[in-house]
Amino acid sequence: MDKLSNETVARPGSAIETETSIGAGPRIVAGLDSSACSRHSVDWAAAEADRRGTQLEVVHAYQVPMSGYPAHSVPDLEVTLRRAANDLLEQTAAELRHTHPGLLITTHLSHAAAATALRRASVGAALTVVGISGNGRVAEIVMGSVALAIASENTAPVAVIHPDQEPDDQLPVLVGVDGSPNSRPAIEFAFEAAELRHVPLLAVHSSWYNTATDAAFPGLRMMSEPLVGVRRARRLLFNELSACRAKHPDVRVIQRLSRTRPTPSMLHYSRGAQLVVVGTRGRHALAGLVLGSTSHALIIRGTCPVVVVRPTPVTSRAPATPE
Repeated sequence: MDKLSNETVARPGSAIETETSIGAGPRIVAGLDSSACSRHSVDWAAAEADRRGTQLEVVHAYQVPMSGYPAHSVPDLEVTLRRAANDLLEQTAAELRHTHPGLLITTHLSHAAAATALRRASVGAALTVVGISGNGRVAEIVMGSVALAIASENTAPVAVIHPDQEPDDQLPVLVGVDGSPNSRPAIEFAFEAAELRHVPLLAVHSSWYNTATDAAFPGLRMMSEPLVGVRRARRLLFNELSACRAKHPDVRVIQRLSRTRPTPSMLHYSRGAQLVVVGTRGRHALAGLVLGSTSHALIIRGTCPVVVVRPTPVTSRAPATPE
């Protein structure tokens, strides 16, 4: 193990960060705040890091309120907030080291917006983990901030965890396959996750046709789905999985074709999964800023953790930038 070191980075006009590092190597990044849902997601991240044999980096960000305090009190307030933030990180890390004694743990404290700090820490990471509270409409409102920003824009894969999700660890890993190049990183991630968990992989392809045409001409869908279309869909699903099958021969694969739209189809199958993995579609210039409808629905309404995998390659950690 590398010697434990503390590093403080302070640049003019940039965020001030304190980092406790344990050398370089693959790592999982987990966002932490004082909420119960955040702590639950950090526990999930620690278990995943243990499973993968990687480091865990716990990231906490704090900001001084822009208004509501006299100007002369701001320095004292920042010191108080920073001390509380550091205490939270240290306590959490100590508890994680107790429950995961073999896990290498990094703590990272940033004076920045939470989403900014997480994006910066996540460059080069194997996975970023964030928590989200509630479900349905409540979760959709809460998700409008950190979890949505990270799931929409992060370079590393993002796992979104609800505090009330405790799926059976014998259930399969579910992945959506749409035949596009952007879904292939998700397929690879899902195979690896299934192999690590020693469970089957459930791969679902939705062969849904134009919904507007179907509504206007209900009989047309029956005519537009000849047997050759089903065979083509099966071939697509088989071909998309073949490369990963060869790399992960021990993973048992269950293939399913769905005649419904992707979102209700994935929601249906997610009820029998312990983890859902989905890719993202790059349809236009703003695609990187918008979470797909299926991913969004699974995060808000799903019954198990969801991992969103972007096709963007990752290299090295991004430098600190002005807030």
